[in-house]
Amino acid sequence: MMKKINRFITNHSILVVIVALLLLVPSLIGYVNTKINYNILVYLPSDIETIKGKIF
Repeated sequence: MMKKINRFITNHSILVVIVALLLLVPSLIGYVNTKINYNILVYLPSDIETIKGKIF
């Protein structure tokens, strides 16, 4: 089975490169449009004491 896959990749290397480039396009679009938020407190509910900063 592995020899068949290896032979296909070797014999159709241009096709493999084209498929890889086509898959790279949506991944780049997703990478550019992903917003990164390092403030994990945003994901917590607003009614917990950690967010309120309640002092006893």
